[in-house]
Amino acid sequence: DYVGRLYADTLRRQQVRGLFESLLEMYPHESDIRDLYSSYLVVSGDLRSAAEQQEYAVDSDVSNPRRWASIMGLYAQLDEPQTALKTGERALEFVPDDPVIHILMGGNYQALKEYDKAMKAFRDAEKLIDPSDKATLSEINSAMGDVFYARQQSDSAFAYYEKAVSLNPDNLLALNNFAYYLAENDRDLDRAERYSAVCVRANPDNDTAIDTYAWIFYKKKNYEKAREW
Repeated sequence: DYVGRLYADTLRRQQVRGLFESLLEMYPHESDIRDLYSSYLVVSGDLRSAAEQQEYAVDSDVSNPRRWASIMGLYAQLDEPQTALKTGERALEFVPDDPVIHILMGGNYQALKEYDKAMKAFRDAEKLIDPSDKATLSEINSAMGDVFYARQQSDSAFAYYEKAVSLNPDNLLALNNFAYYLAENDRDLDRAERYSAVCVRANPDNDTAIDTYAWIFYKKKNYEKAREW
């Protein structure tokens, strides 16, 4: 609460770091303090320092998958997939059965265009997910669809998008990507429009969703509506 009040007062924000540094001098191994400090640094836009605090925290609790995932996510946001993957390899020594780590590994391999490794990571994650967790399974299948499309294997990509949408009809990323790539290939444009409409209704201010919707109307030669969107 005190940190929140300091942050709310722009004239006192500089005191927050001093507060955390003082706390960490007294309690250097208190991971909860480092968690809170890391969260503050993320809000402040200092992602590198936030990752550093999480790395200190995870050293005192190497079996905590949430912290490993946080570090990987921060390095991914810093556009450092290699560092994220090194973190993931360390994480798997301690939490080999955590599906989130495998999913993050797959995403970072995908960023490096190492598609075979990405697919292996996603498939490993899929094996570890509880079958009742339809939302996460949908995300994994959507990611695998992205990999196949990047490899110019559109039929396989569409099969995975189809599965992702059937597992979770509210998976907006899968719906948007499926709709966009259908339009790119001039396939089932009515279906693409339906899926894209769901995304636009759910995120009316999202440029990516709106762009897809406009593109589909353009592909359907409905130029007035394309211009409008």
